[in-house]
Formats: sequence, C-alpha cells, structure tokens
Amino acid sequence: MKAEWFVLWVTTGREKALCDSVMHLPGVLRTLCPEQALWKRRDGTWVQERQLLFPSYLFLQCAMDSAIYYGVKKLSGVLGWLGKDVLWPSTVPQEEMDVVLALTQGDDPEKTLTEVEINKRQRRGYGTLCLHGKRYRIPFNIYKQAEDAPGDSSPEAVEAENP
Repeated sequence: MKAEWFVLWVTTGREKALCDSVMHLPGVLRTLCPEQALWKRRDGTWVQERQLLFPSYLFLQCAMDSAIYYGVKKLSGVLGWLGKDVLWPSTVPQEEMDVVLALTQGDDPEKTLTEVEINKRQRRGYGTLCLHGKRYRIPFNIYKQAEDAPGDSSPEAVEAENP
C-alpha cells in the first residue's frame, strides 16, 4: 500500500502538540501543521506573528491501516478525520497537496494560489486553495520586511523621516 496524505481535525490550539504525537505513531511517515509569519499592527508598529494556515487541522502522510487509524483516533484532542470514503478517511489528491507543500516550502503564494487579491494597506494578499473540494482563503505577506512597504506610519518610520 502506498503512502498518501490525510487530514485530521483537531482541537484548536493543540495542533502542534498533536502533530508531534501523531508523528511518533508507527507507520506515520510525515506530519504537517502549516504556518506562516504574517504582518500585524501592534501598538502602532508592524510586527510579524506566526499563524496557522489551517487552524484545527493537521496533515499526515502514511499508508493507512487499522493500527494507524485507531492509534490516531484515540489521541486526546483528535476530533476526527476529514472526509470519509467507504472504510477509511478520504485521501488528499496529490495536486491539492502539492500546493500546500509549496506554500510551506516558501514558494511565491501569488503564483501558487488561485484568485489572488492584493491589499497593500493590510500588507497582505489573499489567495484561494481548494482542499477536498472546499475552498479556503489563505492570507500571505506581500512585503518581506517592514521597510519594504510604502507609506509606513509606524513611530520608528516617522522619527526617521523627521530627525
């Protein structure tokens, strides 16, 4: 049986801990809890905060069997599997998983996602990703550094302009 990707629905806030727990189960090849740094405004300045791409979900790659299925299901914080085929959870099609993997490896979201919109005021863009037939709106940074953004009104930028 070949290894495929599956999506696990978990308790919000427990994604990273469960990602580690699931990875230690025999037969699980890889777990993934995709996250990224996004610009947020805090006390008048722009800072980057880590944010999950899919809150309450984690991905795992394995050759599904009953030991993995029930081993994962009995972990505290696991709510269930995303999608159901006849006996096992639905697999994530490889073309959909390729987009998720590309985003986690630092590929340009503007080229990877579909229906991309740019909002310069928020310093981010939004793109669409389809997963199991459901469309997710994914935010991403459009500037790598705070200094790259035009019209920065943070206190540091104002002081630098008016010494």
